Amino acid sequence: MARLIPSEPTGNVRPPVARMFRLVKALPNTFTAWFALEEDALVKPHFMLVWKECYGFLIQVAETTQQLAESALQQDFLVEPVETLSADTLGQSETDVIERFAQRVHEELGLPANGSVPVRRLVVFPNVEENTINEIVLQRAEESETSFLGCHQLGEGKFAQYLEHIATEALPELSLTIFRKHFTPESKIPRHFSPLTPPERNTAASLTDMLIDFDQEAVAKAELNLPPESESVVSDLSARLVTGVAGSGKSLILIIRALLMTRLNKGARLLVLTHNRPLNGELKQRFRHLAGTWPHFEWMTYFQWVKHCLPDDAWPDKILSGRPLEDIARSAAARHPELTSFNLAFLIDELNWIKDQRFHERRTYLEAKRQGRELPLSSKQREAMWAFFRDYQLGLEREGATDWSGVAMRFWKKAIHDQSITLPSYDGIFVDEAQFFAPAWFDCVKTSLRPGGQLFLCADPTQGFLKRRQSWLASGIEVRGRTVKLIHSYRSSRAILEFAKNFYQSRLGEEQAEEALNLPTPEQLAAAPELPHVPIVEVCGSPQDVQTRLIHEIKQLVNHDLRPGSILVMHRSYTALENIHQRLTRELGPNQSQLLQNASRPAPEPLIGLTTLNAGTGLEAPIVFLLGCDELIERESDLKLSQEERTALCRDHTRQLYMAMTRAARQLVILCHQGTTAKILRRAADRFVDVSTIGTL
Repeated sequence: MARLIPSEPTGNVRPPVARMFRLVKALPNTFTAWFALEEDALVKPHFMLVWKECYGFLIQVAETTQQLAESALQQDFLVEPVETLSADTLGQSETDVIERFAQRVHEELGLPANGSVPVRRLVVFPNVEENTINEIVLQRAEESETSFLGCHQLGEGKFAQYLEHIATEALPELSLTIFRKHFTPESKIPRHFSPLTPPERNTAASLTDMLIDFDQEAVAKAELNLPPESESVVSDLSARLVTGVAGSGKSLILIIRALLMTRLNKGARLLVLTHNRPLNGELKQRFRHLAGTWPHFEWMTYFQWVKHCLPDDAWPDKILSGRPLEDIARSAAARHPELTSFNLAFLIDELNWIKDQRFHERRTYLEAKRQGRELPLSSKQREAMWAFFRDYQLGLEREGATDWSGVAMRFWKKAIHDQSITLPSYDGIFVDEAQFFAPAWFDCVKTSLRPGGQLFLCADPTQGFLKRRQSWLASGIEVRGRTVKLIHSYRSSRAILEFAKNFYQSRLGEEQAEEALNLPTPEQLAAAPELPHVPIVEVCGSPQDVQTRLIHEIKQLVNHDLRPGSILVMHRSYTALENIHQRLTRELGPNQSQLLQNASRPAPEPLIGLTTLNAGTGLEAPIVFLLGCDELIERESDLKLSQEERTALCRDHTRQLYMAMTRAARQLVILCHQGTTAKILRRAADRFVDVSTIGTL
């Protein structure tokens, strides 16, 4: 079976075109074919085909009936004048469509007016007999580069044989790219979307557009039609999952799919959800670059959406995190000696897990299987944990506060359990970095989908260091048979990908027992671009020295006149990022850097973005500075940790740092202040560059 993109017709397809769609789809797998989307206003034929990735065909379908075709031969004056055809005019409008499309391609290729590229042009007549078509071709006054095919030539097996027979001259690679760009303009993306593009300003203007690959395009265009509001839908939730190696374009596919959904389903209400503000802002900015502003389209983090859905008086006045939250948890844990063997981080994580799993009764928690939880709990420990949970909740209530998991739990109770609020209804919901969404979150998301609506998920389990202890099925989402894994990484250089993979495996091993992770394979590494830069690990004397070194290196890079967004600084601590932001403002002036957790993005985009590790998933930049590794690795040496807790913490930190490393496209610089940290990091590579200035791009 041929790869046909999209795999199902979109829009209102006429019967002859639908018949041709099925015929093209039945071609051998040596064919790749594209079907023109109805939303595109440009004139182009119905189908573009490529055989063996080098022989091209353009196909336009004629709706001419057998009766009209015969009248063209007989000059039947009994036929209404508007329908009168001659041998010379039959198929002419279809031929003109192909010629006008080909002419646009020729102009871009710089060919002369009578120039041509070796793509075969076909007008097919699914409703007309082959003998009639042959007779018409004989009667035509002039020969044409476009061939006519009748219904018998479109029979099973005959069509493929015919195409292979006439495929005598291969398309030059550039010609195929240009043909595809004009036929599927929605697959075109600006080259500056790729962080692998050299970041200097003076190179951007001369760069051409890029095209997403066949796998990415197929996923973006799968099942784009939404059923009408009036249509009864009895099928299960329509969910689709896209996963893949870091940098494989999952977020880009989400943007393109969202764009196509808005154009093909006029008036559809769509929602994009992420777990952090920086990623949401990045997606929204890129969508607007491609499509402008569209009505009925909403962009929010999950908790922004929760606040949007809740009544004003239901949103908590006080939400705690960090040290104040730890103090309440520590006080509650002190009343339960059965839990003294567990560290505070695990206890807080268990509290959040209880809420994320919507365990609002003691019995449901005591009977839960706790699949995916690293540390087992005895029945007695579970009883103590539930009592600790209740004391913790009472401690929050005394403060008149809640935590973020509590906000999500409160929302779930109102929307799902009590049904005291009505959620907005959406035709499609897109979730990026979906591995961070908890089951309770997905309950609410699914409830907001109208019958027949679509849920589109992008996720990478390799980076799931927050909500990773769950399966899709446990979240009530069936994605078996509806999951696509992308295997090509387009973001990072080979050296960066290899460094990140080696770091991951040096700490965690192959993790064969885990669900398939998306570490790059040797073949994927070999296909990644080879750049002269290798990851750099620099040891500075103190945390203050780390910041000073960072400012120095960024000042050197600024001399290269980089385009906006070229530098991303990642740190474990938001407080440290605030200090760095203040120093950058003093050294470089205002509007050169921005804390990406801020709600809005300034215009124009600043040169330097700053984000915490927790909020960095989904982001990317040509140059990434990674700080704060010392604090993470130091926590793993806490003597109070059990071996199980140490293993779990090491896994979370490794995944978090792997995510941060793979944000970089061309240059990764890790600054630390402890030699032990550098030693652990340097196990990931056997070659480093020791330089005093990193400012070489």
